[in-house]
Amino acid sequence: MTRPTILALCLILLAPAAARADDGGWLDWLWQFDTTFVGAGTDFHVLCLDAKGQVVHHGEGRALFGCEEWFIPVARLFAGKLPEHDFEVFEPDATGRAAWRRLKSFSEVKHEFDVRAGVHWSVGTMVPANHTPGDRTWLASTTILYRYHFVPKLAAEGGVGSLIIFAPNMDTASRGMLTAAIVWSTAPGVDTRFTVNVIPGRVSATDLGDTSASFSHSPEASLVLTTVIDLRKFGRYDR
Repeated sequence: MTRPTILALCLILLAPAAARADDGGWLDWLWQFDTTFVGAGTDFHVLCLDAKGQVVHHGEGRALFGCEEWFIPVARLFAGKLPEHDFEVFEPDATGRAAWRRLKSFSEVKHEFDVRAGVHWSVGTMVPANHTPGDRTWLASTTILYRYHFVPKLAAEGGVGSLIIFAPNMDTASRGMLTAAIVWSTAPGVDTRFTVNVIPGRVSATDLGDTSASFSHSPEASLVLTTVIDLRKFGRYDR
């Protein structure tokens, strides 16, 4: 999981269509212009490839997912030890025989295919008629992603996913989601991710169980700023 990779703090800034009540922007309606979420998520690293398109393995192919280290690097940090990474590719050596070659750093990874799971909650008091003051609205998301590393410090990613919206006294709703992001490595093991999410499907007040409002809007977009802890980029590759 991105566990070694992502323990993410997310600030979601939603883009309203106009600055007036009941303007058709369903998230404006839900929070009466309080459109901020915080949350956390993790990535499961299903497949990684190097620049030659060779599959990157972990533990000489013994791991279920090639570049997934689960929480082992996190456990080592809590034990006061540096994370140790064991990524290899299977390729011909100098004699032409296939052999395991250990990666010298994570910068040799060029392509990633991940599954991301996250949960976010609203910040501020919800005021629509069918909500008790202080109620939170929750967003649960699952996304399938492809990430391309241009250089060690810069990557881009895109994918598709689903978003589930639920809150007290409100019907649960689910929608498809498109996402694209730029990822910048700001320090060893620390990334900053700028994401644009788009919900192409229509969302209306009736979908969420409130017949007193008339809003109906499509599409809806959000900007997300995330701090990502990716311990695959921190620690030892020379053991």
